[in-house]
Amino acid sequence: MNSCCICGIVKDCAPYLERVLNNMEQIGSIFNKYVIILCYDKSGDNTLKILTDYAEKNSQFRLLINTKPIQNKGTTHINAHARNHCLKHIKEHFSDYQYFIMMDCNDTCTNPVNLNVLRNNLKRNDWDGLSFNSSQPYPDLWSLSMKHLVYRDR
Repeated sequence: MNSCCICGIVKDCAPYLERVLNNMEQIGSIFNKYVIILCYDKSGDNTLKILTDYAEKNSQFRLLINTKPIQNKGTTHINAHARNHCLKHIKEHFSDYQYFIMMDCNDTCTNPVNLNVLRNNLKRNDWDGLSFNSSQPYPDLWSLSMKHLVYRDR
């Protein structure tokens, strides 16, 4: 399976990070090359400490730190900004990678991943983007967007 950037945005996710990072590593294992790129926003817990410790253990990890947190714009806008930061980093440093995956770093992605489902879908060539169903409600479907496609709350 070629190469993949596995991305996520992180804010106040300390209780979930060990399981999420493990899932990201499991996903990375099905590719010849992978990198984990997380965009961190100022947190009220020890998220940053966990991520800096993890960076010392995994050379495939890149930590982007949002130095200009967005205030009072709503979760969807904040998520879109952080995810676009990840996409910009991919474009600048990993444009030769075949795939990118955007994952949540909270409890949504803590259950063990089913790699066979991902492998089987990656073998298909009839899609431009994949999204996997979850029994949990997903509030920010429009959080992954480019500047001209940014979702705006009305």
